[in-house]
Amino acid sequence: MQNEAIPALGDHPAIVVHGLGGNIRGGTLTPLAQDMLQQGDATVVFGFEYDTQDAITRNSTYFTQALQLLNPEATHPTWSMLGHSMGGLVIRASVQGNTLPIADTGNKVVTLATPHFGSPVANAVQGADVLTRSVITGLLNQGGFTNADGNPSEVSVSANGITDLRTDSAFLGTLNAAGNIDNHPQVVYQTIAGTERGQFATANNLLGVTTDDGFVTVASANPSQLLPTSTATVAADHTHIQSDNRTFTFIRDFLP
Repeated sequence: MQNEAIPALGDHPAIVVHGLGGNIRGGTLTPLAQDMLQQGDATVVFGFEYDTQDAITRNSTYFTQALQLLNPEATHPTWSMLGHSMGGLVIRASVQGNTLPIADTGNKVVTLATPHFGSPVANAVQGADVLTRSVITGLLNQGGFTNADGNPSEVSVSANGITDLRTDSAFLGTLNAAGNIDNHPQVVYQTIAGTERGQFATANNLLGVTTDDGFVTVASANPSQLLPTSTATVAADHTHIQSDNRTFTFIRDFLP
């Protein structure tokens, strides 16, 4: 970015943030970005890359810095920020910890299958026996777990990023503490949850956990405590919700 001109932001720029084990270069959020541009809901769409095995608080600091880089002027446009899974927590941690270089009010945050109150899968995988941890690690590696640069990454189920996703994590305890979770004056929230376990059913059974989309419960993905302006559920699993046309329909109704 340092050697390239930043595209004109226009009135409604957007930024999309991938989830655990993903990256922007893999293109999983490309259909969503294309839909926003085609529908006129965004004047430009950026992607934010980060190392999902790192602590979410640290990645939220980088997200804040990215917004500062993209907003060099004193007058700031109204932003749409969309995060899948862990990406939604990266955005929330940035929003709740800062006065961001975005419009004073009216910015939109959309979280897709985000474990706002954690995931029982994270608890179970860290507490599993050695053999189960090995199997889950193998599944994650085969699923294309990558670094932010797009290169393959060996998964550690003890990584800070996964620890932060536990239902009892210190990170989520602070993020969701009274006075912290309430809507930030700069943003309004839409939350969307999945209701089909799909390809994650086997892993759920192996770990002995019950989820709605294979990784997150609806209660965690659509928490009333966040005071969302809009909520929705989509009959899709944790991965496919981010590219489902039904998801796009709900987002279109929420964005500018």
